[in-house]
Amino acid sequence: LDALSYVLYLNDKEVKSGDLKDLKDNLLYETKVGMKKTDTYKLYIYLNKDIEDIDYTYSIVVNSK
Repeated sequence: LDALSYVLYLNDKEVKSGDLKDLKDNLLYETKVGMKKTDTYKLYIYLNKDIEDIDYTYSIVVNSK
């Protein structure tokens, strides 16, 4: 994961960014959302090394409780 960085936007404003290797417990962002509120999230994950140097498989998990 040392070759992956991210930027998370909430309603077109950056709320968090950094290297994926620095995440605690693989948790990127946690919030409570009210029943009548609508938010838009955008997550950009990008390589910060040459593509020849890495071999990864990616997955995204969204957990709604």
